Amino acid sequence: MKKRIIFIEFGAQEKFVNQIKYSVMTLKAFNDLDASEIVVYSEEPSNYKNMDVSVVSIKDKISEYSLNGQYHFRIKPCVLLDALTEHNCPILFLDTDTFCRKNLSKRIISISKENVLMNVFELTNPYPDFSMMNINTPSGINYSYDPKKTKMYNSGIIGVKPEHKIAIQDAIYLIDAMKKHGLKNHTAEQTALSEAFRIHNINISELKDEITHYTRGTGKDYMNDMIKNALQDLPSYSPYPEEKFIKFNWFLPRLHKHLRNFKKQCLK
Repeated sequence: MKKRIIFIEFGAQEKFVNQIKYSVMTLKAFNDLDASEIVVYSEEPSNYKNMDVSVVSIKDKISEYSLNGQYHFRIKPCVLLDALTEHNCPILFLDTDTFCRKNLSKRIISISKENVLMNVFELTNPYPDFSMMNINTPSGINYSYDPKKTKMYNSGIIGVKPEHKIAIQDAIYLIDAMKKHGLKNHTAEQTALSEAFRIHNINISELKDEITHYTRGTGKDYMNDMIKNALQDLPSYSPYPEEKFIKFNWFLPRLHKHLRNFKKQCLK
């Protein structure tokens, strides 16, 4: 089955590059993927020259896609739209702070005209004090923010097909409309995507068992330190042995934080 698993990285921070490298290695531990099937959209493609992946430069598009730096999360649906147009096949987007735990074939096959994948459902009415009425989207659907219906799924994972391009175009339009109406929340992008799928009558299925998305700050700090150490042992970025996977639960990051704070105190 033709497919692409994509990542987006910008900002020239080593931790994001390392996160992708570890995520790719865990993907390859459970999935038979060649270099054409994993695509990294990066501001600095040279960061991935030793990896068996495809790399696309987005350096010249960062400003346009982020509205001149006003909202960087807008880059995600814009690149997703580019990927669907170029590859014309199912696309599974993964945030950099993810790692694979199971084979993904069945979940990717489940992406259809009527069904997309996102990470997890978060809440209904994410912005209780926000109002936006009668927005005419590019598809012709009239949209209003509805406290009873508006939903937000985490967009750290997104699985879509070319048939969903019009919904993603609407999502980008809704992001811009939300910003024009004064919404400052950084989660506007994932709400706009969730709502665009909803108004197009597309079901959203959660993808959380096969992929771990370590979203919280403490979890990221722990994983960043563990990944940096792991990559020193595997410079070739080959498939990561499952028995050597970094142990992750919500206790270990907290313990890691306390130990790191304790060390800081001892050095004072």
